[in-house]
Amino acid sequence: MKRFTFFVCISVLLLLIPVGVSANGYLDIRTTPSGATTFWDGQDRSDVLGLTPHNWSYPTGTHSVKLHLSGYDDYTTTVTVIEGSTVSINHVFTNTELTIDGISPSSGFNTSTLHGVTISGSGFSASGGSVVLKKSGETNIPGSCSGSTTTLTCSFPLAGERVGTWNVVVENAAGQSDTLVNGFTVKSQSNIPTLNSITPSSGETNTTVSITALSGTNFGSNAYMKLERSNYNPILGDVTSVNTAGTRIVGTFDLDYQAAGDYEVCVYNDATSYTCDLTFTIIDPDAETDSSVYFETNPTGATVWLDNERVGTSVFTYYNAIPGTYDVLLRKTGYKDYAGTVTVLEGKRVTFYARLTALGDDTATVTATTAKTATTIKKSTIKVPTSWPSDTPAGASPVDPAVVIAAAGIALGFVVIRRR
Repeated sequence: MKRFTFFVCISVLLLLIPVGVSANGYLDIRTTPSGATTFWDGQDRSDVLGLTPHNWSYPTGTHSVKLHLSGYDDYTTTVTVIEGSTVSINHVFTNTELTIDGISPSSGFNTSTLHGVTISGSGFSASGGSVVLKKSGETNIPGSCSGSTTTLTCSFPLAGERVGTWNVVVENAAGQSDTLVNGFTVKSQSNIPTLNSITPSSGETNTTVSITALSGTNFGSNAYMKLERSNYNPILGDVTSVNTAGTRIVGTFDLDYQAAGDYEVCVYNDATSYTCDLTFTIIDPDAETDSSVYFETNPTGATVWLDNERVGTSVFTYYNAIPGTYDVLLRKTGYKDYAGTVTVLEGKRVTFYARLTALGDDTATVTATTAKTATTIKKSTIKVPTSWPSDTPAGASPVDPAVVIAAAGIALGFVVIRRR
């Protein structure tokens, strides 16, 4: 009887325990335009729900909902789902303003398709938009692009296209567009000059320096030269002559009131066909200077090593060097290695010049001179290797005869005592 009563009590208790049931409500989501992706508590649920509009059963409680549609601003809200009830979301998307911030590279040659062009901005469409290059009187150049709402990576078929500047036009899926006026330049490979060397490669402020030879190839009869430096106005040179072969320019640069430092040498055949390659240094003779070395080679483009540390490529100035003598190694493909030394002087600018020897030739010259000044542009320190200390082995010490005699006496004493 007791056993029966026990089982009855247990059964009653079990009946009193509530059964856990999953409680759900409903969420009805509609958007204008439709086709938005729904993120539920941070998770993309389009694989289950599909795109808007949709009505679905959701667990009760408070949840975050984000609606995303390419080309529009995201919409985020918080909803509380109640068991057996329906919560409605009706959202009208607003367009993200489409703007073009930049394009890189901003030029290409008209010989082939240019790949990897990056356009940055906002309001782009990852799909469904368009990118074209436009020029008055020319057929648009369509871009093949992919990316996100802020970055597009494009390819443009430039073969045979007209040389000059083109507008960059981006349109998104919502019909918005923006134009980067003259944002891209199509160039002709055959009209691009090349630069080999400039003589001299430096000049003092507040003087007019004569360029006796700016050497290269493909200089047009109306070519002009500039010295360019970031955040400074370019210095336009006065061209006296361009030889018939298009390989040599002679002229001058007026350096009055120009800032000291390193400048790029640029040669222009026209506004879209130019090259900036060599370095020209403007020196302030009245400025205090740190110890430095100006490296110049003929031809330029040699890799420079100081005490087995790579420090740059000629032509350039090495600043804030520690005074002392250092090993110099110059290397350039197609030329013999050149090994020499340079002595850095306290507070002086040393010029190191070397004429490299082509493979198969046996002549080479090098000079090192001191100049009055240099302009500090970058900081660096030459590492001077320190030899490791070595242990000097000590010589063997001879045995003192007195020690030998004493040892023999002690041994004899032990023998005598043992016999007794």
